[in-house]
Parts: sequence; C-alpha cells; structure tokens
Amino acid sequence: MKNITFHFNHIYFLFIVSAILYSFRDYLNKKTIINEILPSYKLIIMYLGETLSGFIYLGVKYSLNENEKKLSSKLFNPFEERYKKKRKESLKIYFTIFIGALIDGIGCYNYKYFYNYNMIKFEKIFDELEILCLCIFLCLNESYYLNLPKYRHHYLGLILIFISLFIVMITNLINIGIEHLYYFILFLINVIESQCIMSFFHSLEKILNYRYFINIYKLLFLEGLFGFLIMILSCGIYTIFDHNYIFNIFEKINTELLIYSFFYILFSLFFNIIKLKIIEIKSPSYNIIPNLLRVIIIDIFINKRDFTFDLLLYNIFSLLGAFIFCEIITLNFFNLDENTIIKTRERGKLETIDTLSDLNQLNISIILN
Repeated sequence: MKNITFHFNHIYFLFIVSAILYSFRDYLNKKTIINEILPSYKLIIMYLGETLSGFIYLGVKYSLNENEKKLSSKLFNPFEERYKKKRKESLKIYFTIFIGALIDGIGCYNYKYFYNYNMIKFEKIFDELEILCLCIFLCLNESYYLNLPKYRHHYLGLILIFISLFIVMITNLINIGIEHLYYFILFLINVIESQCIMSFFHSLEKILNYRYFINIYKLLFLEGLFGFLIMILSCGIYTIFDHNYIFNIFEKINTELLIYSFFYILFSLFFNIIKLKIIEIKSPSYNIIPNLLRVIIIDIFINKRDFTFDLLLYNIFSLLGAFIFCEIITLNFFNLDENTIIKTRERGKLETIDTLSDLNQLNISIILN
C-alpha cells in the first residue's frame, strides 16, 4: 500500500477558479485607480456585487416546475414556508445575516489606509499573515461552532500551517529589523483580530445554509443588501463630521474607475458564490486551499516576488498542511488515515455487506427450519 494517497474530486476545480477570481479582484484593488479611493468605496462595490446574486436566486427559483417548487419550497423560501409560523425565528435569522454582513465588512476593510510609515513596511507580508491566520481560525472555529470532530490528520495539518506561519513571522521580522518589533506586534494583532472575525463569519454562513436551509444565492443577496445599507448609512453619518468625505469619493469618479469597478463587482459576485458553494458542499475549512493558492498567484503575477528559500518553505508547509487537513492527501501510516472520509466509507460498506450477509443467513436458517 502506498504511504501517500492523492484523492481527486470535482470540487477541486472550484478551488482554482476561486483563487483566480480573487487574484483578479486583488489586482484591481492594488494596481488600479480603485486603490486611490477611500476603503469605504471598495466595500460599497463589494456589497453591490453580492446583491446581484438575487437575480441568480430568482432565476433558479422560477426555472423550477410546479412539483419542484413544492418539493424545494423549504430550501428556497425558508422564511415564507418553513418558518411561516415562527416569526421570532425568522427575525433571528434575518438579524444573524445582518450581523454576518457587518462582520464581512469589518474583516474585508482595508486597514492599511490608516497605517503609519513604519507599518506600511509590513505590507509585503500582509497577504501571507492574513491568509495563514484565516486558515488556522477557520479550522479551529468550525470545530467549535459546527461540532466537527478533529482527528490525528487534522492536527498534523494544523501543525504544518502553524510552522509556515512561524516561518513567515520570523523571516520577515529579521528582514524588517527587530527595532520595529512594536509596530510588527500591532500589525499582527490587527491581522489576528480581523481574520478571527472572518473565520467566524464563514462558520455562520455554514450554519445558516446547513441548519436553517438558507439558499446560498439568497444568503449572499441578503448579506450584500444589508452590507450596502450599512455602508450608505455609515458614510452618511461620517459626512456629518467630515463634509468632504463623500466629495473625496465622487471627485475621483471617471470612466476608468467605472470600468474597473464594474469588473470588481463581477469578480466579487462570482468569488463569493464559489466560496459559499464550497462551504455548502464541504465545510468552511476547505476555503483555506483556494486562499493559499491565490496568495501564490498574487506573489507570482501581481507582486512579482522572487521565490526565496523561506518563501518556498512557507508555501510547501502551508499547502501540505491544507491538503492533509482537507483530506486531499491521506497519509497511510501511524493510523493517520484511520478516520478519514475514505476509510470511514470503506468501513461503512464492509459493515453493510456483513449486515446483509447475516440477514441472508438468518433467512436461510428460517426457511430450513
């Protein structure tokens, strides 16, 4: 038997598409005129992109025939059908989605806009630290909030991701200089807080989809709608104290910005749909793979970084840890494969065969007697 087994699934195609879409959006965010606009503008067009999923939801809903509509009414109309007599439960779900939209904005906000000169030096490691922290919190939070069991291979995967995080922190701190340790800690605290919040948001989406049967297109539409309203309200309140706030955004609007914003909206829409589709099919932790892949794509094609030895180690350990955690790779030694999905299915099939065999023997015994 092989010591290492690779497993292939159609969902892996979604990983690649998700990484590419996010990379395009990141390019628009960093390398175009969008980068010159206040962070609020980016959140507004992000939420606007999410609201477009409402059209997909309506299209899917009304494409069903009458029998399919009746069978899937609980899936596509949880508030109107499943919770018609439970108004309090419906309000609770709406409020939860509202909180999720707020968390999404907090986690996606570009805090680098407020960094001082010393903290700007850490921008080159922003993606690495951000994604690694998100990966770790996604794995930990889904175990707590979704009650998903963790086994040896999960812990091994987490350890490898922790090692890659340690490599990134130490090597970059050496390059930046120990004299900037204070600013590095402030930067790290900000990254940890924002990614911990984002990981909770992903678990919240899984709960809404899996336990309350909220369709992912409807969920994304409501998140975008609530987020868009939050941003419009917050910008209006901020304008009271700074009358030039809105003017600073509108004065930079031109044809180039509108074109880039249009593509940013589309990339945000499809990226979030794929993210939710991965959560729906598997679990939030499976999004760590496209997140790690998109950092590699960004480093190669956008940041054009040289692959140094420490960067190569970081990518190897983080991806290997993610593949082991998500069971794309199973290690067939030290019982690391004992509680994987593949082994569990094999045991289930054997138990089913044994049960059928026992029933057949029982039937033969009854007939003979």
